[in-house]
Amino acid sequence: MSDLTKKKRPNAEHVVLNNNGDLIAASNVTQDAIIARSTLTSETYNEPLYQRLSQLVVDRGFSETPTILSGEVEGQLLFVNKLPGPGWWHITTYPLAEVRNQAIVLPLQLVGAGVGLVILILLMSYWLIQREVSRPLQEVAKVASLMGQRNYREAQPHKTTKIKARGEVKQALKAFQTMASRFITAQDELEREVESRTAELAEANRKLDALAHMDGLTGLFNRRAFDRDLDAAISSGKPYHLMIADIDEFKAYNDNYGHEAGDSAIKEIAECLRSNTPLKVYRYGGEELAMIVPSAYDLESKLNELRDKVIELNIPHHYTNTDRSCLSLSMGAAPIQRDDDSRSAIRRADKQLYAAKRAGKNCVVTA
Repeated sequence: MSDLTKKKRPNAEHVVLNNNGDLIAASNVTQDAIIARSTLTSETYNEPLYQRLSQLVVDRGFSETPTILSGEVEGQLLFVNKLPGPGWWHITTYPLAEVRNQAIVLPLQLVGAGVGLVILILLMSYWLIQREVSRPLQEVAKVASLMGQRNYREAQPHKTTKIKARGEVKQALKAFQTMASRFITAQDELEREVESRTAELAEANRKLDALAHMDGLTGLFNRRAFDRDLDAAISSGKPYHLMIADIDEFKAYNDNYGHEAGDSAIKEIAECLRSNTPLKVYRYGGEELAMIVPSAYDLESKLNELRDKVIELNIPHHYTNTDRSCLSLSMGAAPIQRDDDSRSAIRRADKQLYAAKRAGKNCVVTA
C-alpha cells in the first residue's frame, strides 16, 4: 500500500479502491487511519475527489486497463489500473494544467536543443578556423613584427608546434626562428666582448681611483680621500668625531735613524691602525694620521686601544725627550658639528691634539 500511494510528483494523488468504491488506501490519508476504519466508504468519507472517483468505479467498471481519462474530474487527468488478484483499482490523478505545460515545454526544449546544437557547431567551426588559419597567421605577423623591431629573444621561442602551424606558415616561422637564433648568437658574442671590455675598464678605473686616493707609502687613504670623506660626513648630518693623531718625537727619530727607518716606522704604525679597526685610516700629512669615527663608538676607549697597540709595536726610539724608549701616538678628537665646514672640524681636532702633546704625549684627549 505504501508503494502504491507514494507520491512521485508533488501535485499527484494515488488512490486504491475496491469494486464497491470503498477506499483501501490513499496518498492523502494515513494508512493508520484507514486501518482503524477497515475501509472508508462514500457514506463515511466526504472528501470530494474520493467521492468522484468512488462513483466513477461503481458506474464505469473499466473493462480495459490501463485507462486514461481527462474529462471525468475537472482539471484532472486520470490513470486507471486494475490490480490482479484482489481486483482493486489503482487510480492516479495528475493536474491537467501540468500535463499540458509539459506538452508545451517538451517541443520548446527540443527547439532549444536544436538551436544549441547549431550554436555549438558554429563555435566549433569558429574555433577550428581560429586554430588552423587565424592564429598561425597572427603568429607569423607577430614574429615578423618582433624581427622588424630587432627583438630577437622574444621572436625566437615562437614554436610551430605551439600553434599547430602547417605548410607555408610552418616554413615561414622556422625561417624566422633560424634568423632570430643567428642574431641572438651574434648579439651574445658582442655582449660578451663588451662585458669583457667593460670589466677591464672598471678594473683600470679602480686602480686609477686607488692611485688617486691611496697613500703610496703606507697604503692608507690619502689627504684627497680624507677631504672627500670629511665633506660627505658633514653633509650627511649624522654624528661623527674627527680624530687626528701624530707620531711623537718623529723628527728626532728621522734625524737620528734616517729617513728610510722613518718610512719603515710610519708603514708599521699605519698597518697596526688599519688591522685593528674596521674604520678608514688616512695619512693626513707627514707623520699625522686621521680617522672619521661614528659617534656610536666608545670613542675614548677605542682610541686608547689603538694607542696601546702602537706602544706594543715597541719601535725603538732612544732620542726622545719623554720617559719612553719607543715610538708612540698622541691623539686628539672633537665632534663634527651640524652645518660645520671642514676647516672648523679640523681646527677643533687639532686643538685636542695639541692638548695631548702638552699633556705629555702618548695620550688621548677628546672634546
